[in-house]
Amino acid sequence: MHAFRKTALAAAACAALATPAFADEPLVSIHGFGNQDYLRSGDTGFLGSNSHGTWQNDDLGLVLRGTVNDKVHLNAMIQADATEPVQMLWYFVDWQLSDALTLKAGRVKMPLGIYNEYIDTRGLQLAALTPLMYYDAIDIVHDAYQGVGLDYDYALGHYGKLTAQLYFGNTPNSPAPYAAPAFNSPQGTLEADTNDLHLFGYRFTWETPVDGLRLLASGYDTKTQTTNAFGQQAGVVGNESLYILSADYTTETLDIKSEFAHHHFPALVGTPGLTSSAWYVQGGYHIGAWTPYARYDSVTADTAHSGDPSYYQHTFVLGIDRLLAPNLHVRAEDHLNHGYAMSVFDGDTAAGTGKTDWSLLAVQINYMF
Repeated sequence: MHAFRKTALAAAACAALATPAFADEPLVSIHGFGNQDYLRSGDTGFLGSNSHGTWQNDDLGLVLRGTVNDKVHLNAMIQADATEPVQMLWYFVDWQLSDALTLKAGRVKMPLGIYNEYIDTRGLQLAALTPLMYYDAIDIVHDAYQGVGLDYDYALGHYGKLTAQLYFGNTPNSPAPYAAPAFNSPQGTLEADTNDLHLFGYRFTWETPVDGLRLLASGYDTKTQTTNAFGQQAGVVGNESLYILSADYTTETLDIKSEFAHHHFPALVGTPGLTSSAWYVQGGYHIGAWTPYARYDSVTADTAHSGDPSYYQHTFVLGIDRLLAPNLHVRAEDHLNHGYAMSVFDGDTAAGTGKTDWSLLAVQINYMF
């Protein structure tokens, strides 16, 4: 409740700073979302879960949009949970230069893959837990960039529409995958933050002539500068790169998505580089207020050790969603896992000590307003 009051006060402060609205747009629009999860698993500690069950996973967020004039808007998102202080995850201005071209500047959600732009809003997702490739543990998908981006829409006539998104800047204080066993040293496990300099990123979205079908290609390339837990400044040490291929088919009754990601993290001082890959396919079918769904996830956190269960995780998810009221969902899903890379790379389980086959139960209530 204390976190909610702090978030509400921050939202009110942002609203007070907004400039007058133009046309029919409100001065400030505020939308919110939240979720409460119950997780119970075997002995891996994934997402803080254990054999007794935990309620520690929750979120509350507010999204604000202020109108400067009919072409310029201010955007921000504030979020809090039970374990982290209130923080502003992104804040940027968007300026509609023409009907087809929009400029964004500030701290902007990275347009990567399908999930990243709404990864915090569980009500917009099919399952309670996101695909494994979107977790910080393996550092495939960054949260946001600081810089400038351009979005351009191009009509293709009978062939649909193409949206090109290009952005430039950096991603300061991003988590690095140093809790991995490959980065252990006699001094302990290297855990660090990275500053990604000279970032160039892209996403191309093709809305095909088939109603509801989108095909996407996204990624980035950057120079990585790192300060590790021992205070050692590694400097600009190499190129970090990522690409994601995505397919999304959504209708009134079907929700089908599939993605493949390939990520390379450069070598640091005294440590090897790291190449990761991940893919998933998921589908759901809406039957009135009910949506049964399934997903298969596959992650190889370090392709140099692809045969070691400390470095891979394959997960089959089977779940059900029940719409209780408009924008209020309850979900229950079972995860059958082979391998435990996510727990190792998150620092919850030591390499070689986890259980290769284990299960996870997730129950979630999520809401939007």
